[in-house]
Amino acid sequence: MWNEPEANRRRQGIAALWAEDGAHFTPSLEARGYPALEARVAGAHEKWVKAGGFVFRSVNNAEDHHNGVRFNWEMVPAAGGAAAAVGFDFLVLGDDGRIRLDYSSSTGRRRPDSLARYSPSHTVPPSWATSPARSSSAATPTW
Repeated sequence: MWNEPEANRRRQGIAALWAEDGAHFTPSLEARGYPALEARVAGAHEKWVKAGGFVFRSVNNAEDHHNGVRFNWEMVPAAGGAAAAVGFDFLVLGDDGRIRLDYSSSTGRRRPDSLARYSPSHTVPPSWATSPARSSSAATPTW
């Protein structure tokens, strides 16, 4: 859908993939509902695919858990070559399987200081690690 040059086909793809009130979030924007999603996809297509000469592709590592899905994608030159950007999306799906919420981020767009507390080196509070209900392996989370 992100690579689709035809606006009507992009619109059909959005309706097939997203719930009518679905939302797409990046660190710098929020698009809610079909008109805003269409504008978001059209803008990305215009900037990165049509003018920029890139295509978006899946890294084929999607994993699902209940109504959540996470996966990575790449933006690569259409003519071939190394990825210019790598992204991560986390989707929350509705009961009908369509996207309700899409949280998307790509390399170079996050501030590392704002994510430091989520780094793999982060450890849980000492009271968590010493709780009798937890094993000794709970002291360091595995991200």
